[in-house]
Amino acid sequence: MATVSGINGVKSSILELDPFYSGMNGTGTNSTVMLNIGASKWAQLGWFKSKIDGNVVRRETGLEFFLDLAHNYWRWYGARPVQTSTEYEILFDPNNGNKFDFFVAGSYWLSFSGFVPTTYELFSETHDLADQMPGVASNVEVFQASGYWTGLNHANYHVMTSAISTDNDTIYGGQRPADGKYYAWDKCIIGNTAVITSTASATPDSGAASASVGDPTLLPEDIVAIGLGQVVDRTSAAAATTNPASVAGISKAAAMKVAGGEIVVAASSRAYTASVRATAGGPVIPVWVITAAGGVPFFDGPPGATVPDPRISGAIVDASTGEFIGGFME
Repeated sequence: MATVSGINGVKSSILELDPFYSGMNGTGTNSTVMLNIGASKWAQLGWFKSKIDGNVVRRETGLEFFLDLAHNYWRWYGARPVQTSTEYEILFDPNNGNKFDFFVAGSYWLSFSGFVPTTYELFSETHDLADQMPGVASNVEVFQASGYWTGLNHANYHVMTSAISTDNDTIYGGQRPADGKYYAWDKCIIGNTAVITSTASATPDSGAASASVGDPTLLPEDIVAIGLGQVVDRTSAAAATTNPASVAGISKAAAMKVAGGEIVVAASSRAYTASVRATAGGPVIPVWVITAAGGVPFFDGPPGATVPDPRISGAIVDASTGEFIGGFME
């Protein structure tokens, strides 16, 4: 981690691995890049092996955009091939609503907005001593071509030179063989986190693991951050059929059943129709958005963050196919 004045981008080509994951801790293990404000707000992108997506073990490309305990947004896409490298890149635009653009293998993915970053991080992590840190001595995790941007329109590119550290040198290995290149691995004793850092890892305050329980109404800031359009509250039975054209495809009941696999759907839950661009460069599609009161964020972000039992409180479902697109804290 390094604090950089005017930082507006970070990237690294990360080796895709498939480490041992016990499944006992839902947050799992990952290797990612991040733009953040310490442990308070972050935009994170990379590969994950976890149970965050649907409470089953998956290895996939993932994104987390965390504003606070009540506003935590996730997107998931298929896994990249193991033992290949993927370039993960986040660019920040302060002149366009403090927007973060996410790129995977050079292709634009999607955008979120909401804060001005002050630091970058590049790291591998686990959240349980039973799980393997990405990499072993004979096949280390590799971050290469790592750097960050500053300057108007990302004019100044800087090769990353931060020192690498771990939270326990006895059980993790870490090395910087060259500027912009880093290794991390598990010594196969027990493990938790390897962090590329030039300062001490930040630790959130003691309230970080507290659940946020409240009104499940979709908030304006959620609509903006997720990029939803044409939002209509369909919670009441009458509203669900007011405009049949906008709810063609699966029914509200079917959408809530799909959402029930991701969030705690209850009598107080709300249902909305909306539109969203679900894939990079793809078309805007109709979706159901199902929300529930409360939820606990995953805090898989900055090393040192407390990891509670995760629970999202919003689910986005493709209104045509019934596919779960993504979850968020509402």
